[in-house]
Amino acid sequence: MQNKLRVSREKEQKLLDKVEQGLRSDDVEVFKLAASVQLQKRLYHLNEDCFVGSSENENQPTITTTDAGKKIWAVQLVDNTEITEAEYRLFILETTNSDLTIEVKPSEIGFAQGNAFCAWLSKRTRERFSDAGICYLWETLTDTFCLVRFRIPEQYHQLAYYLAAGMWKEADEETLKVMLEVAGREKQGYLELKDIEQFPCEDLRIIDKLWVDYSNGHFRFSVQKEIYLEEGGILEGNRTSSPFKKALAPFRWIYKRFGGRVREGDIGRLGHRVGWREKEEWIEESQVIYATLSPKGHLPIPIFVNQGYIVLFSRVETCKI
Repeated sequence: MQNKLRVSREKEQKLLDKVEQGLRSDDVEVFKLAASVQLQKRLYHLNEDCFVGSSENENQPTITTTDAGKKIWAVQLVDNTEITEAEYRLFILETTNSDLTIEVKPSEIGFAQGNAFCAWLSKRTRERFSDAGICYLWETLTDTFCLVRFRIPEQYHQLAYYLAAGMWKEADEETLKVMLEVAGREKQGYLELKDIEQFPCEDLRIIDKLWVDYSNGHFRFSVQKEIYLEEGGILEGNRTSSPFKKALAPFRWIYKRFGGRVREGDIGRLGHRVGWREKEEWIEESQVIYATLSPKGHLPIPIFVNQGYIVLFSRVETCKI
């Protein structure tokens, strides 16, 4: 039916009836098969533009590009049909040791659970369509559990997966990895000021948006920038005659990992606000809190040398993020 083969109405109804029977089955394997069919139908409809010959599909999203023609981010597609109990139950069955007796109410799940479902669905879609750029969010503006699909460059799919799955440590490490790749600094292992000053806005925007979307606004560079400004920080190009305080305290594990130091003063106050600093000391790597229970802006962890924070926040401002 999905491949538009000729199916008589009678056979079509028998197929649909068989699926409905499977969804009511007490046999776990039968239920999972029927729920997979139901979910696959949704994915097929939502990702029609992935099929060869679908260029005339009126639902095909528009791709956002840079002046250089680089594809960045597809316009989001919203699935207005709420995720069913069977589809969410399938996710639970495939990711936990639960059975069919577990109570499932998609409309009552939390933000983290919704993201986990989206991560699982993204992986499932990648396997089905061989398109690693497809990702999902869930619509949080309503009381229903509906999907929002978007497409990003394949380079950022792993980051999106880690964030959706709540794998914050892995996401933090992946953020460094992709930023080094974009800047061509993989061998060096850290970004210098000129790298940050010239970091492409489109890539910075993708990274920032993924962090804010999957953390419900709790984490991202732009959040850190706002806190820095609230603490009296001044961006590059907006300095007054008052210099930054001279003292530099080594952020030991950052220095070891990225070869740099961090500035006191405004950055020190930022550190206190976002949980990078306790009393008068910068935290060790083992003290990083990879959870949304951490202070707002705690992640991503800094990856820059010297005045890199200030330059990054200035870049965020310049890119209008």
